[in-house]
This record gives sequence, structure tokens and C-alpha cells, in this order.
Amino acid sequence: MADEAKPLLETEHLVEDLGGRAMRGGASIVAVQTTQFALSLGATAALARLLAPTDFGLVALGVTVGDFLGLFLDLGLGAATVQRASLDKSQISTLFWINAALGTLIAAVMAATAPLVARFYGHPELVGVNVVLALGFLLTGFSVQHTALLRRQMRLTRLSGIELVSLTLGIGLAWAIAALGAGYWSLVCLQLAPQAFGLIGVWSACRWRPGRPDRSVDVRPWFSFGAGLTGFNVLNYFSRNLDNVIIGRVSGTAALGLYVKSYSLLLLPVTRIRVPASAVVIPALSRLQDDPLRFRRFFLAAITIVVAIGMPLVVFMFVLAPDVILFVLGPQWQGSVILFQVLAPAAFVETFNTVGSWACMPFGRSARLVRWQIFATAVMATSFLVGARWGVLGVAWAVSLSTVALRAPSIVYLLRESPVRPIDLLEALARPAGASLIAGAILYALRSSLLQPLNGFPLLGIAVPVFGVLYLSLWMLLPGGRRVIAELLTVREAAVS
Repeated sequence: MADEAKPLLETEHLVEDLGGRAMRGGASIVAVQTTQFALSLGATAALARLLAPTDFGLVALGVTVGDFLGLFLDLGLGAATVQRASLDKSQISTLFWINAALGTLIAAVMAATAPLVARFYGHPELVGVNVVLALGFLLTGFSVQHTALLRRQMRLTRLSGIELVSLTLGIGLAWAIAALGAGYWSLVCLQLAPQAFGLIGVWSACRWRPGRPDRSVDVRPWFSFGAGLTGFNVLNYFSRNLDNVIIGRVSGTAALGLYVKSYSLLLLPVTRIRVPASAVVIPALSRLQDDPLRFRRFFLAAITIVVAIGMPLVVFMFVLAPDVILFVLGPQWQGSVILFQVLAPAAFVETFNTVGSWACMPFGRSARLVRWQIFATAVMATSFLVGARWGVLGVAWAVSLSTVALRAPSIVYLLRESPVRPIDLLEALARPAGASLIAGAILYALRSSLLQPLNGFPLLGIAVPVFGVLYLSLWMLLPGGRRVIAELLTVREAAVS
């Protein structure tokens, strides 16, 4: 046990080849996330043709409740395991059993409150949906620390492979039962199946096995960090899900289904880039917390890569929103086009919303994240309630405007005392943002003139390469564009030199 646990807990050996590990992990994650994006897009297209918007809206209500309770499952202990400089096997075993107990408790809470949730929304079907979704907490509770240990060791290629296989199997199972007429239960399956397969995967990849919990272990430092992170996540949850609650309550499941599908489709490529990037960047930056110069170089190189991929995708989907919706979701979802376009500015700035956590978490400054999120949540909640007077479209406008308005002050506040200055970040964002917006404007002009007779797949088949060439050409033409590309190609040195 000790021999197997020791290599998983030590991190000194990672610093020597930190850039190389980040590059290898990042490359594997990009490849896997690209595949996952294609799979998720295909699953969305297939299920949208087999199910009704009300099915998506109903399960979205259940998932919203589950997402909230899930904030208390980890309590930030997984992130603390990644961030801590030193760790021993008695500590990690104790943390494992804490997460397992929390998973069991929260599953029981979700199942017990299912009738109340169903009554609140006026949908009796939510009782069964929430009871089944509660099983996910049991699965996750037993995988938190195994996943954290793999991230701590930056075994990101292995984790990416597990996620890909789990998602693939989950999608296949969900589609199969949807084709058999299972309705919204296929979406419940889509939530649970990847968690079950993922649990099997991380236990197979991480050889460590928990021992008995040790009551003498002082886990207060983990809880101190985790409490701040959990507080931030709770507040962030409210700011991101209050719109769904309001729409579900005021406008019904059909409107919520259109809204959720619009925003999730728009954020799909952003999330597929941003989430795995954080899985690479935060462990790497945690190892560089005592080296400000290398920290700053690695930070800026990483965020440049993220926005260089995410920003053009959002702009492209905004310009060709009717065709994207028709191609991916089908004609019955055309009512979501206007929501899709209104939410696009929010998705655009969401591409770099991780900079705050990247700047704070490696230094254990979770309290700073909480203070900012208290303010941001208050602003967003107020805007959602005001927007609700105009229905689902009013809420969409509120989401977009408040998200954009809050981004600049959040950067100034959250980067304070970090090695990265706001002006450094602005310089990193300027080129991908400028190239994306100009390429989008040119594509819009072409769509309105030369490409006007086309629609659907033929249009997308031409527009994708045209937009790609425009974007890359503009990047090269902008001042310093070639220099930045050359630096990104040597991002390994940014972490080791």
C-alpha cells in the first residue's frame, strides 16, 4: 500500500519536466475534447430528433437541483488535494471517506426532496427523475480523490481517455433507449452512465486504495481552502442557474427546453476547451506558485490558446445561427435561434472566465473568489428578475448583458496580487478577439451576398473553411501576430525557462 501510494502523493519530480507534461497532457486533452465535442454534437442532433423540447426542459429542472446539491459533495477537497504541496496516505484516505459519506448523504437528500421539487414546478415526473439522478452522487463520491490524485500527478492523458470512453458508452446507451421510446429517461441515462463508467475508469487507472479513516489527521487546512472554494461554487451556481429556475417557473418547460438547448449548444465548444484546460493549467500553476516569472508566462500562453480556439467558434455560430440550429437540432428548434444569438456575447466572454480561478487557486486564495462572486451573483440575480418581465427573451438579454458587464471588473479584482497584470491579459486577448470579430463581420457580409442562396449543410461546408482561412490570415496580419504564434509553438519553454 505504502509503495503504491508514495509515487501518487509526491510532486517534486514534476517540476523538472512541467512544461513537457503540460504539453503532452494538453495535446491529449485537445485531441480527446475535439472527439468529445463531435460526439456530444452528434448526440445532441440525434436526441433532439427523437425527443421533444419538453423532455429536455424536464430533465434540465432535475439536473439544476442535482447540480446545486453536487456543490457540497466535493467541498473543495479534490481541488485541495491537487493544490497542496505535501500530502500523506492517511490524509488522502480520510479525505476519501469524507467524500464518500457526503455522496451518500447528498444522494439521500436529493431523493427525499424529490416530491417537493416536483410540486414546486408542477411536474410529477420529476419525482422519479430526481430519485434516479441521486444515484450519481454515490458514484461521484467514490471517485473524487482518485481523480484528484491523477490530476495531482498530471496524468491528464489517462484521465482524458477515461472521459472519452465513458462519454462514448454513455451516449450510445442513451441513444439506444431513446430509440426504443424511453423519452426523457434517455436524458437521465445520459447523465448517469458516463459517471458510472468514469468511476470504473479512475479506480482502474489509480492504483491507490483507501485505508481506514484516521481521526487524528488534521484536515482543517483542506476544509479551510475547500470551504472558500465551495462558497464560490455555490454562489456561481446561483448566478448560472437562477435563469433556468425563473424560466421554468414563469414560462414552462417548453420555453426552458429552447433556452437550455440554445445556451448549452453555444457553450459546448467553449466548455470543451475551458474545462480540460483548467485541468492542465491549475496543477501546473500550483507547482509554479513560487516562481512569478514562469507562472506569468505559462498563464498567458495557456489563456491565449484557450481563447484562440473558443472565440472564433462562438463568433462563427453567432453569424450562422439559423443554419447551425437547423443542422444540429432540426427545424422544430428554430424558435431558439433568437435566444442563441442574444446569448452569444455572454458565451464570447465566457471563453476567458477561468482567469480568476487560475490566478487565485494555485495560491489558495479561495476567499477572494468568494468575495467577488457575492457581488457578481447579486448583480446577475437582479438582472434576471428584471428581465423575467419580458419572458424567456428578457432573461436571455439579462444573462448576456450582465455577463459582459461584469467581466472587466472581475479581471481587475481577481488578478490583484497575482504575477499576471490586467494589461498582460488584455494583450493576450486582443489578437484572437480582433481576428474573430473581423472574420465574423466578413463572413456575415458574404452570407448576405454571395452565399445567400445556400443554407444548412452546403452553407456550413463552405463557410467553415472560408472562416478558418480568414481568421488565421487576420491573426498573422495583426501587429505581433506571427511573434505570438511562434511563442505559442514553444509554450513548453514558457514553463521551464
